[in-house]
Amino acid sequence: MLATWLIACQPAPEPASLLWISLDTVGAQYLSLHGGNAATPVIDDFAKRAQVYDQAFTHFPETSIAHWTMLTGVYPEVHGDVPRLGDSEYTGHTAAQVLAAAGYATAAWTEGPTMHERATGLDRGFTSVRNAQTREDPAPACGGQLGDATEWVNRQEGKFFAFVHCFDAHTPYTQGDRRVVHDRLKSQFAADMPSILPIRDGREAPTPEVLHDAQLFYELEISALDAALAPLLAAARADTVVVITADHGESFTPEYPFNHSGSLFDEVLHVPLVIRVPGGKQGREDRVVGLVDVLPTVLGALRVPHGQPMQGVDLGTGAAPGEVWAMPDPTSTRQRLAGPLAGPLVARRTPGLLVLGGQDGTVSYDLAGDPQHQRPVPASLDRSAHDERVAAMAAYRRAPAPRAGVLSPEALEALGYVHRSEPVR
Repeated sequence: MLATWLIACQPAPEPASLLWISLDTVGAQYLSLHGGNAATPVIDDFAKRAQVYDQAFTHFPETSIAHWTMLTGVYPEVHGDVPRLGDSEYTGHTAAQVLAAAGYATAAWTEGPTMHERATGLDRGFTSVRNAQTREDPAPACGGQLGDATEWVNRQEGKFFAFVHCFDAHTPYTQGDRRVVHDRLKSQFAADMPSILPIRDGREAPTPEVLHDAQLFYELEISALDAALAPLLAAARADTVVVITADHGESFTPEYPFNHSGSLFDEVLHVPLVIRVPGGKQGREDRVVGLVDVLPTVLGALRVPHGQPMQGVDLGTGAAPGEVWAMPDPTSTRQRLAGPLAGPLVARRTPGLLVLGGQDGTVSYDLAGDPQHQRPVPASLDRSAHDERVAAMAAYRRAPAPRAGVLSPEALEALGYVHRSEPVR
């Protein structure tokens, strides 16, 4: 008992390394950590020794630009059309560049064509980048790369930054225990998903059974991925800052099923954010925070200077941004509509309130009384301060030369980034 007490009384080591895990398409509301149906015991247990931000939101519901936002600490508008250019317009430093300059070993593991370095330019600053694009049926968790990432972390003797991105919860659904799912789900959600594309693209209306089954299979994907993360989290040394988050969530509403890029509602914007800082705060808090705040927070914890403007805040200092601005993917031809609005162009999320603005007006949702976003109320929205902050980054923008990407139009459509526009019958 004395030995246990002495160990408990030892001071925590100074933060020295960073493990950053991004769970693609994982919405906070679906995790057991936030009261959802997807059992995530590994993340739940890890969160007991970390800070959980219950009101964390993405700024952009699409993979590549959301990741550029979190890995640079600047808003999506600064990055431009990353999927088209294969790179960001932002000329400032990424997390990997800042940490590499500070003497960190850097490596990244990503999954899926939308995160390939030729499709995003996110290889800046990483000494090693590995991308898995195979989606076998059933597929290994995180493209089979978690073992490699765990071994790399275990080999590091000095400071390191490991970034691990897992595509498992994104369609097509290929993981999970199919024995608990009836035959309709197996046929409806085969790996190539031929039967749900018309529903996702708005050409057919989904039945309640299909929506239920889709969400169930999605939650099974999340649970399987959670179990697979255990060795990697265990490999993180006591002096390692650990981040677990997501780029965006997923919609299973009848209005916008199996999709995310055109929605500004909470099922897509609300993401998990768990940050463990050695010797730092533990518990839960409900400040409204954004993915733009993650990089300033981890650099503050690591005491690494960056010398460039960031639009997020260091949450470790107690700063409370109090609002998150978000915009939909402008290339998405199908959006989840907001009451009378033909297509929301911007969202402002504050505690208990969602305000959506479009070319034809503005509406708000009181989330305390209307958590399902069913009763829009006419509102006003002043985005001038936000626009000024974006404009202030003009000196850090330059159109990159287009790079040869890895995404064919067919691949983009299969992943939900190109949509047909026929109305629902």
